[in-house]
Amino acid sequence: MSTSHIPNSGSSLSADYCVVGAGMVGLVTARKILDNGGSVVLVDSGYHKYNQIAQDLNSGFSGPFGNWPLPNFAVSHQRIRGIGGTAMLWGGWCRELNDWDFTANNKCDISWPFPFDELKPFYQEARKALGINENAVAIDAPPSALAPLIPSIISCASETFRDDLLRSLRSEENFTLIPGFTLVGLPVDKNTVTTAVFRKTDGTDHDRGLTVTANRFIICGGGIENARILLTLLPKPNIDGLPIGLGFMEHPKVLVGQYYPTNKKVLNYLKSLAPPLTGRDLLFKSPLKRPFGELQLPPETQKAKGLGNAMIGFRQANIYAASLVKLRYNFLTRNLFSCGPIGPSRLISLARDCT
Repeated sequence: MSTSHIPNSGSSLSADYCVVGAGMVGLVTARKILDNGGSVVLVDSGYHKYNQIAQDLNSGFSGPFGNWPLPNFAVSHQRIRGIGGTAMLWGGWCRELNDWDFTANNKCDISWPFPFDELKPFYQEARKALGINENAVAIDAPPSALAPLIPSIISCASETFRDDLLRSLRSEENFTLIPGFTLVGLPVDKNTVTTAVFRKTDGTDHDRGLTVTANRFIICGGGIENARILLTLLPKPNIDGLPIGLGFMEHPKVLVGQYYPTNKKVLNYLKSLAPPLTGRDLLFKSPLKRPFGELQLPPETQKAKGLGNAMIGFRQANIYAASLVKLRYNFLTRNLFSCGPIGPSRLISLARDCT
């Protein structure tokens, strides 16, 4: 079965691997399994189009820090449940981690359970999957007036990488994609999970659901959802001592002020770093084939001062740009993507949200 499949309640499926979560990680994981001869059942609680019932499962509170441009943005709005996950609306911005992200310091004594050197070899494969332009023009060094700041490069993924990946998966005989089912059970027998239990996300299956039997289960729900699944569905003795949730990294944003450069070299350089604010960007496309970026202190300075890997991003401060940014993020919470054209009344409603 190589196309999306919505089974009847009470159905059972089996495969070599059951992958939970059809975001970018789940899709790429399924592709790798198929390339190595395995069969895959891929299940997601979302659908091909935006669904508010599925999205409400992401609701949460992220505290007072890093809530630009909307309250609880990182928890409730920046994560999307659906086939493709947040890639359904993501603008394609890609920034690679570095060794400092994996190192404990005197401000934060939690480090990753594996070193950066183990991750680094996979970046070339990730860039290929995302369709990143390997021949993009490099970013120039900043003017001396901005020293000691250095650029942190952000590349753009291909506009079609999600659709290309889905198309390749659907051509496989050993691949089954099941939208609209939420994982509710991982029964453990002798420290082994052989079955996963799902219920329809919209709640219409009553007491019956879907059972998937597999040799291996791979949870690809994202940093927050993976931790929630493991902490709530597995017995406590099976997870005691595991670093669940400790490797999660988000990028909280804080508006710290306004800067009006009078030096033309500085102004032009900051404009070259700024992300696009165009109609195509508003619709979550990636129009640039060049990288852009933000500024940061050199790694040795961050290490000496015990800082986190913080970036300084510059955005245009005129009314047009500010309204466009806010309009873009209001779209994130509505069913714009994959749902056809928006009528005038809805467009007016969205515009009012920006005032």
